[in-house]
Amino acid sequence: MNFIAKASTNSKLNPFYQAAIAYTLILVFATAAKLFQMVGFFPSSFKVIWVVSASFLLLFSIGNGLVFLSAKSTAVYWSRSIMSYASLLILSALTAWTLTKVPIGEAATFKWLYFVLTIGYLVILSIVGLMKIIVELAQKKDTRDFSNRRHKH
Repeated sequence: MNFIAKASTNSKLNPFYQAAIAYTLILVFATAAKLFQMVGFFPSSFKVIWVVSASFLLLFSIGNGLVFLSAKSTAVYWSRSIMSYASLLILSALTAWTLTKVPIGEAATFKWLYFVLTIGYLVILSIVGLMKIIVELAQKKDTRDFSNRRHKH
């Protein structure tokens, strides 16, 4: 039972698991938006679905950065995060393109929005990575200082 609990906890920390959840939400909300457009609840514009796609990329970026704080192996988590973000970016763009029939080249605003979201994601990961390094260094220094004080008395 303990093995199952550890496996489920570790899978939630896996960036690919997080990306799968984000992509599932993109599919659900983008499909719902398309249906609402067909019924007439939403304006018939390609922008709605591209906004849904970009919104969940932003949500993934923030959530992934927060989970990065609790990751044990920074290098492994970093590489998996980058690969999962790239996969989610491609899948979300392909989904929006499929539902709207408007490629990202013609949705020029969203091409730049995807670019800005990607730069923002890299900045978030960099800041969190630096925070982890600083905290680890401070903890090591505190441990050494505490050890030195104990030996002096």
